[in-house]
Amino acid sequence: MASSPSILGTPLIIPFKERTEFETLETVLAEVARQAGVRIGAGMGPWGWLTESKLMFGASGEPARSVILRLFAASNLKRSYRLFYDPGLKLYGSM
Repeated sequence: MASSPSILGTPLIIPFKERTEFETLETVLAEVARQAGVRIGAGMGPWGWLTESKLMFGASGEPARSVILRLFAASNLKRSYRLFYDPGLKLYGSM
């Protein structure tokens, strides 16, 4: 099996805009998918807490991993995040 670089190292440029945390996460994942040429789904998780609060957020050339960490740090809630890959479906899923 050949190794490949993590797609979370993809540098992102995301316009600063007010969005919910979930919209922001979706925007980040969509931009990673676009740049890396892969499919990413939001997967299963307790996403409800991400739909309530809004924040002004964007990125200017940071790796996706750093953007996601910064997004989650903007809240007082403790979180974890995982990105899985199904080679059969050629699909990334997050939770």
